[in-house]
Amino acid sequence: MKKVLIVSYHFAPLNSMAAKRYGYMCKYFKENGYEPYVLTSRARGGGYINSKLDLPVPIDDDHIIRIGDLGVIYSIHNPILNIIVQYAKREKKSRRIIDEESYGWSEKVLNEFDYKKYNFFDVIIGTYPCVGNVIVAKYLASILNVPYITEIRDLISDYDECNTRTDFERKVDTWLEKILIGDSAGIVAVTDGFRKILSDRYPKKNIVTVFNGWEDKVINESDSYSENYIYYAGGLYKHRVESLKLLFDTIKEYDIDIKVKIRSVGPEKFDDELKSYIKQISLCDKVEILEAVSEDIVKKEQDKCLINLIVSSINANDAALMTTIPGKFFELIQMEKPVLAIINKSSELSSILLDTNKGRALCDKDEIYNFITKDYVNYKGYSPKVELYSRKEQAKKLCCYLNDILR
Repeated sequence: MKKVLIVSYHFAPLNSMAAKRYGYMCKYFKENGYEPYVLTSRARGGGYINSKLDLPVPIDDDHIIRIGDLGVIYSIHNPILNIIVQYAKREKKSRRIIDEESYGWSEKVLNEFDYKKYNFFDVIIGTYPCVGNVIVAKYLASILNVPYITEIRDLISDYDECNTRTDFERKVDTWLEKILIGDSAGIVAVTDGFRKILSDRYPKKNIVTVFNGWEDKVINESDSYSENYIYYAGGLYKHRVESLKLLFDTIKEYDIDIKVKIRSVGPEKFDDELKSYIKQISLCDKVEILEAVSEDIVKKEQDKCLINLIVSSINANDAALMTTIPGKFFELIQMEKPVLAIINKSSELSSILLDTNKGRALCDKDEIYNFITKDYVNYKGYSPKVELYSRKEQAKKLCCYLNDILR
């Protein structure tokens, strides 16, 4: 059986979206011919250890190599990386490819990794984000003389949330990305949109899409009890706030008899912005901004709602967000309840909703009104096509891809 090393700073029992991908998918590797090992950090604090919220660890402890502590900033001795980090700190730039915590961890790993003990891998996967995972995968692969794969779950040099980078900084980010990806045997993208962007940039690379997928099937073939509310649980960003405002405006303008429950994990400034807007348009009786709760409670509230909600950018020109699919999306499409996505129809998320017949992506008030008041019933219940998006199927696809790389 071939052996694969997955480099992931975040891993079970840490309960985060970055940890969930392989925190779930690893258990399907052996049935597809691969024995998985994970190189990661020690999760610490924040209720992640010995907590009811912990993710189950999917592989034996002797297959997990833990170096360094999650959330600790270690010293950076590489002069080039140190210069880049200090510049970004001085200019107060938020750029995902320049990450002091991630760079420091990668140095610690490369210094402390037991090269004699762990010299039997056939292939290495470096997962991005965070960037330190790819740095470690690249250099371990060169030392152990095996191929490495770069897995990209968020675009690297394209990321510029506040549009504050200069042309020079964009060139530096692109240069750093090419250094990280240039020697890789292939690229795993998490959406077809990412794959298209990366294929144009790296035309000679073997690139495959492996979605985040869903776990723990909960679909009921018969309708379950529903309460009259639309439900959203997750983080808030500026583009998500704008989409939520569009939903609120629609409910207000059409006087729709429905409530909206939002389980927000912040940031607090966006919670406050939403609360202020709800008050401004006199919709306090229909919208609740609630505190974050455990996944168990979230799933119960999702199961009781009338419609589950996904929000993202309604701007079709936002290429990065049109090709991004939130991890929670896949969990929602395999539930009985329909999904309303407030997002531009050109998004990849929209095409998956159409493919599975589990909901619609809308950014027009009339269409949102029609969906909430009557059309949602057309998207309830079981859809066989969601099986293609399970983590089990995605793990199988990934292992087949590794076979192609090693052939």
